[in-house]
Amino acid sequence: MTDKNYPIKNIWIFKKVVSFSLFASFWIILLVIIPLSIIVFNNNYKINSLFFSKLIFIFFVFLIILIIPSTIALIIFFLIKKNFHYQLNNEFIYIEQGIINKEKRYIPYSVIQNILINYDIIDKLLGLANLTMENTSSHGGIIQIISGKQNYHHLGFKDNQVNILGLDPKKAEELKFFILKKIKKNQAVRSSGL
Repeated sequence: MTDKNYPIKNIWIFKKVVSFSLFASFWIILLVIIPLSIIVFNNNYKINSLFFSKLIFIFFVFLIILIIPSTIALIIFFLIKKNFHYQLNNEFIYIEQGIINKEKRYIPYSVIQNILINYDIIDKLLGLANLTMENTSSHGGIIQIISGKQNYHHLGFKDNQVNILGLDPKKAEELKFFILKKIKKNQAVRSSGL
């Protein structure tokens, strides 16, 4: 089972770019458009052609300021998706990630502590599901729960968590079932002493 058979859907990139753009829009309006509007209109509320030209100017400033970071976000999320690979073998999960700094991790099934499928309301509307695995190595899961540092929106591995985001919900269930089966098989082998 690999990212070739169970791919991250392209709509995940769209979701990430739109959410980034909405976040960026808020700050652009707050930090640029409102102050610019105050300067441009300068207490002149007469509705005439000059008013509309100023309004159009501000609208285009907003679009230009928004398009640049949104385009950068699109490129970054595309590259994140393109450079994220995983493979579920018989003994471990192999994960490779990174645009510039390539990182690889081999996670034995024996260290996986939690596995869950999560999604928010937008994921449900777009037909996406996220598979999250927590393992017992470095920074145990209970510490993250207590401190509130769980990150279900990061593709790949970070600390003791692995997130495979943007999956088809049925494929996410199949991956979860496969991993749970491997965990149980690994526990049976350990308890029998083989």
